[in-house]
Amino acid sequence: SNEMTRKLNAASQLINGLAGEQKRWGEEMEKIKEDKIKLVGDCLTGSAFLSYCGPFNSVLRQKMIFDTWKPDIVEKELPCKEDFRLETFLTSEVEISQWASESLPTDELSVQNGILTTKASRWPLAIDPQMQAVTWIKEKEKRNQFDILNFN
Repeated sequence: SNEMTRKLNAASQLINGLAGEQKRWGEEMEKIKEDKIKLVGDCLTGSAFLSYCGPFNSVLRQKMIFDTWKPDIVEKELPCKEDFRLETFLTSEVEISQWASESLPTDELSVQNGILTTKASRWPLAIDPQMQAVTWIKEKEKRNQFDILNFN
C-alpha cells in the first residue's frame, strides 16, 4: 500500500510537471508562429548584411542595418522582429562557442566577422591590431592544410 501511494504521488507530480510543460510549449508555439511571419524582414536584413556589410567597419555596419535598412523595412510595413540581432539570426550559441574555442573573441564585432567569414561570399574587413582574427582563422583552418602567404 505504501508502494502504491508512492507511485501515485510520483505519477501525480509527473502529470503536474507535464501540464506546466504543455503551457510552456503552447506559449513557445505562439512565439514561433509570430517569428515565422517576421522572417520576411529578418531574412531581408540578414541577407543584406551578408551581401553588403563585409567591407565596412562596425560603425558603418550598425548605421546601415539599424539606421537605414531596419527603418526602411518598418516604413514599408514588412514584418520583422523589433529586437532583431544578427548574432542570433545568422549563427548559434554552439557555433559561437566553437569559434571561441578556436580563439575568436565573443564580442559583437568579432561574431559578425565570424559570420561574414564563414557565410558570406565576400571577405569581411577585419581591422585586427591584436591579431585576434588572424589567430582564429589560422586555428580554424589548420586542419585544412591552410597556407599562409605574405607580400614577400
